[in-house]
Amino acid sequence: MVVETRRVNRGELGAALRALRLASGKEAKAVARSAVMSSSKLSKIETGKVAPSTVDVESILVALGVSDEVKAEYLDVVRVAATETTAWRLVRRLGVHKAQQQTRALESRMTLLQLFQPALVPGLLQTPEYIRAVLARHDLSQDTLTRTIAARLERQQVLYDEAKSLRFVITENVLRWRIVSSSRMAEQMDR
Repeated sequence: MVVETRRVNRGELGAALRALRLASGKEAKAVARSAVMSSSKLSKIETGKVAPSTVDVESILVALGVSDEVKAEYLDVVRVAATETTAWRLVRRLGVHKAQQQTRALESRMTLLQLFQPALVPGLLQTPEYIRAVLARHDLSQDTLTRTIAARLERQQVLYDEAKSLRFVITENVLRWRIVSSSRMAEQMDR
């Protein structure tokens, strides 16, 4: 079984590790012992109840005796997931609106931006209502939400800098996912 290097949730990763174990013919108890973890922990990883660390996954893969290629592929997936989780924690700790300010500083220094977005309209192209709908899912205070929307809108000044080359590629699903009302989505598409 091969796991694509994309964002996977811990349930998908756990199920993939379980499938590898079953395909190897090894019992959970033996794999857990070789991976220097309890059978209970291995079970929680395989069922998606616990997010495994990179060390956990590597230990399981070594215990299963998978090839270096398979091991590298799975570890890439775990690293991507850990990086995204860590990045969001840092953004929350710093302050979501301050993260927008830092991004604006980066964008002011760049000359070329190429962005692929498969899920949402890119932040630089979002209307205030769309921004609010996106951020409302993150349990932010009203003050933080207002400041973050304002900071994201300030970032959009980069769109008018003729010294910069900006290229956005989005999937059709981005346009079909109506996280705002139909009239607001029409405004967003016009934007």
